[in-house]
Amino acid sequence: MRCVLGLIFLVMASSLPVAAPAGVSLATTMQCVQEGEPRRRVRICTRLIESGVLQSADLLWAYNSRAIARFQLGDIAVALGDLQTALELDPTFAPAYYTRGEINRRIGEYDKAIHAFDQALQAIENGGTWLGSETKDGSVAHNADLRVSILLSRSAAYIALGRLVEAERDCQGALLITSDDPRPLINLGYISALRGDYRSAVRFYEKASALAPGDPQIEADLKASRDAAGMSNQ
Repeated sequence: MRCVLGLIFLVMASSLPVAAPAGVSLATTMQCVQEGEPRRRVRICTRLIESGVLQSADLLWAYNSRAIARFQLGDIAVALGDLQTALELDPTFAPAYYTRGEINRRIGEYDKAIHAFDQALQAIENGGTWLGSETKDGSVAHNADLRVSILLSRSAAYIALGRLVEAERDCQGALLITSDDPRPLINLGYISALRGDYRSAVRFYEKASALAPGDPQIEADLKASRDAAGMSNQ
């Protein structure tokens, strides 16, 4: 069975500036920052940062994206340095806290990860500078997907520490935000299985399966829970 996370990492999702560094087209820049080989993404982000064409949130996203690519290359210290720079520029930039938390979680620093996720949620709650979904009147709404992802990532850190009550709380909080995302239900199924409550795990996995029919991992987890609960023939 498995515990699913939030978004693995946030990538640059903002509109880039109308100008790109010499020799790099805007379309190429947008694609390279979000996709492709990490070394290339580091080069593109560095050229953007050093070009002086990025303003406000676009600059923050460039540092965030470069941090992700650097972490993927194993350059943990410099990745965290990029995030620190972004937060020094704007301490309310929630995605940088989230990315820091994901890096900390992936290297086993779970307490630091939880603290970073706490900061990300607090920044969102305080209406910090970040790029949410734009409403018809032009205002920026809180991005529900980001909050759900942070809660799920924090729940994974709690699970790693054996703090299942807090992990369950975060999953339930995610369910209050979204009713059509199977990830909170998958995690609740996993938590139930860790407790040996396989019948509850079955119920959660059945609900997750209804939201994501045919998902092979959900079906495997559901079968394993049914077998463990003695419900194989049901």
